[in-house]
Amino acid sequence: MIKITHTVTNDSPDGQPWPPPDSNVLWAEVCRANGSTLWRALQITQSDRCHGLCNSAETATATKGAHYDEG
Repeated sequence: MIKITHTVTNDSPDGQPWPPPDSNVLWAEVCRANGSTLWRALQITQSDRCHGLCNSAETATATKGAHYDEG
């Protein structure tokens, strides 16, 4: 899953854009106006789409089907 974050910061006193303090993401400058900068970050987040089937034994059972006989 991709998480998109937007935030606005005030520019530094010399007029340069000042990125957000979160150092775990790469911020991209979107636009600047009136002493502020709009930033965007894209993050890949962990998905919970496996819905409990991430365990290898459970996955094997689920892919074989309920009527599979191992004997």
